[in-house]
Amino acid sequence: MKNTLVIFALSAALVCACSNQPANNTARNGGDRRGTSNAGDMPMTGKDEALTQRLRQALVADDALSAMAKNVKIITAEGTISLRGPVNTAQEKADIGAKAVAIAGSANRVHNELEVITE
Repeated sequence: MKNTLVIFALSAALVCACSNQPANNTARNGGDRRGTSNAGDMPMTGKDEALTQRLRQALVADDALSAMAKNVKIITAEGTISLRGPVNTAQEKADIGAKAVAIAGSANRVHNELEVITE
């Protein structure tokens, strides 16, 4: 678990350092404080942790995604991936959703709640 957190932190830092776009979603994340699940609530089963890690790595590796898109919240529980947070375009939302479906193995195992903030 510690390795995953370190990888996530380093990935997020790399994304922020390599992008000219701000990646601070703090103001937009207020809704996640109102009783909804967040990454801290994620059960740390081996399978869920592996799914989260694979998706985060896929997002960070995709040069077409903005820094904001690379930093969306990924919450995995019992093999189901939930995506939350702002993205810049509908295409980013679709691309992230498609990656999540490919990793989860089924569209029924992905809840894409990403919010497009600009177009």
